Amino acid sequence: MRCPRLFGLILCCCAWLAWGQPREDVWILVDTKSKRLQVMEGKQAVAVFDNIAIGRGGTTYEKRRGDNKTPLGVFHV
Repeated sequence: MRCPRLFGLILCCCAWLAWGQPREDVWILVDTKSKRLQVMEGKQAVAVFDNIAIGRGGTTYEKRRGDNKTPLGVFHV
C-alpha cells in the first residue's frame, strides 16, 4: 500500500516541477531607423537581427496593399 502512494507522490512532484513557470508575452520590435528586428519575451530581447530590409518605398503610417512601403504601427498576429 505504501509504495503506490509514494510512487504517486513522486510522480506528481515531477509533473509539477516539469510544468515550469508561465512564459511572458512574446512580441516583435522593429526599429526602422536602425534596421533592427528584436524578438522580445517580456522586456528582454531573445533574438536580434540587424540590417533588415524595410521595403523599396520606405515606411508609412498609411496602409495600402502593393505600394512597396512598410506600414508603421502596432499589429496583432
